[in-house]
Amino acid sequence: MNAIKIVVAYNEISPAKEGDTKGYENRKDVETISDILKDSGHEVFPVSFKEPVEFINLMKELNPDVVFNLVEEAIGEARGEMLFCSLLELFSIPYTGSQPVAIGLCLNKEKTKSILRTFGIPTPSYRVVEKLDDIDNVDRFDFPSIVKPLSEDASFGIENSSVVFESKQLFDRVHDILNTYKQPALVEKYIDGRELNVAIIDGAVMPISEIDFSTLPSGMPRICNYDAKWTEDSVEYQNTVPVCPSTLSEDLERMVRDIALESYNIMGCRDYARVDIRVSKYDVPYVIEVNPNPDISFDAGFSRSAMASGISYAQLIEKLAELPIKRKQK
Repeated sequence: MNAIKIVVAYNEISPAKEGDTKGYENRKDVETISDILKDSGHEVFPVSFKEPVEFINLMKELNPDVVFNLVEEAIGEARGEMLFCSLLELFSIPYTGSQPVAIGLCLNKEKTKSILRTFGIPTPSYRVVEKLDDIDNVDRFDFPSIVKPLSEDASFGIENSSVVFESKQLFDRVHDILNTYKQPALVEKYIDGRELNVAIIDGAVMPISEIDFSTLPSGMPRICNYDAKWTEDSVEYQNTVPVCPSTLSEDLERMVRDIALESYNIMGCRDYARVDIRVSKYDVPYVIEVNPNPDISFDAGFSRSAMASGISYAQLIEKLAELPIKRKQK
């Protein structure tokens, strides 16, 4: 790719997420990605997104060829990621990653599951609980279940206690979600089995990664909760080791790859995404989440899958920056 002008857009840590520095503070990644793009000969401007008018005025001044989008939230909420992309769309500024509709739909787990089910994609049965009284109004809950905030990412709100085995645990966990996150709770059938992460770049499926739960202490649920993702000194983090590529039978690997790519296309993802899948003991894959614009830090699972395919980290960053230019040229 010829040298171009690139704005690397990111967000500072939100006061609402104080302490969650790994999930929402990405300045280290900004520096690394900016250096890679500079080393490739591009003119690079890291810009923190704080206020829309200020940002657009700066974009008019800089007139970038591409915005490399690392914005994960705005207005103190994860849904602000969609609003930021809408702003770029409004002013016809080329940017990396998925468009607002895909980001908004995938952030809402109920909408994602409903859409995927319409197209025949397997996903665990579920209920959405908007208030505690709703627990008594639904037909039934399948136990064990896992309880999650309806519209969060990065495993916010997912703890060991999120996996529930009876009504009292369910009531307590739903109560915590409603009060802590001020949003409905998704109660989903818990699939006790393998967890796979499928990275997709521009429609190409990368080697499949698996979370190895085998060394977790007995009694801990086999899930990738918040601590497993972000708290490096936790038991969960140290005992949920990603293995890439995963060892799957030929039939199961083909099924997982097909389901992941179909989910990527159904949800309207663009450039890159990660599809999270649980595989039951009967080798049935269930889509848990579709993640547009997933974490692409050097040590993230997405980057690991790309590198397992022979794409270096620098090549990955350069490729993502190049995709909006190719779109513009069509």
